[in-house]
Amino acid sequence: MSSTEAASPHPYPPPQAGEGKEGPAFGVYVHWPFCLSKCPYCDFNSHVRHAAIDEGRFVRAFVREIETTAGRVGGREVTSIFLGGGTPSLMQPKTVAAILDAIGKNWRVASDAEVTLEANPTSVEATRFAGYRT
Repeated sequence: MSSTEAASPHPYPPPQAGEGKEGPAFGVYVHWPFCLSKCPYCDFNSHVRHAAIDEGRFVRAFVREIETTAGRVGGREVTSIFLGGGTPSLMQPKTVAAILDAIGKNWRVASDAEVTLEANPTSVEATRFAGYRT
């Protein structure tokens, strides 16, 4: 583009804080990189940890990242939240709750928002899933 050509405005400029929903649907992806074992088909950033994971430390990091991102992309309504990985079904329910609370504190979440948590069959535990639902 030459210096005399005006740049066309972005078709979906990010709304300013306090404005209503504008532009395309807004989704939040949270990556939990830990697994019990590395699947041969997986190309994602994932790691096998044999020691306990400091979930409190990760929650604090997720909250900071969510706050920082919301500062740049405020005023949007979240219509989808996806917790992927790795194996996020290895997280404790209180970790998932803290992440969802941070999202809810920083953006409006649609009443019909889709919330999805990726799970491997080997990491499915009924009491943990009941905690996620809560």
